[in-house]
Amino acid sequence: MKIIYSFNKRGFEAAFWTREIAAASDDRYTFVPFNHDRYIPVSSYLRAQLLDNLYYEQNAGLMRLYDDFTEVIAREKPDAVIVDNAFPYHPEFLRNIPIYKVLPRMTATSHSSTPTITCCITAPHTAAI
Repeated sequence: MKIIYSFNKRGFEAAFWTREIAAASDDRYTFVPFNHDRYIPVSSYLRAQLLDNLYYEQNAGLMRLYDDFTEVIAREKPDAVIVDNAFPYHPEFLRNIPIYKVLPRMTATSHSSTPTITCCITAPHTAAI
């Protein structure tokens, strides 16, 4: 199974994550690192509305990210994608990606106001909304 692991890191962390993600591959699983950090500042899409604005404005950095990500998918032909850290993928973009997606989801438990990250797995041709 081939999995693209999309993350955002810079400097030493970027090199470390890229190396370690690829090194996690074995005879059953191949991990392809994809660092989405260099395309647009994280602060410009941290809230869903900000990402929505960028998407509908066709922000050049976001569109370049989506083009490069689509190229990696076409080249690598993965079975799934895992997105970690900041989440730059708009649901409308994801709807057209024909692979399984493992996406972070921020939730708050009923007994705590502290958000926790859980995960959402979507089937091909669907998006987590």
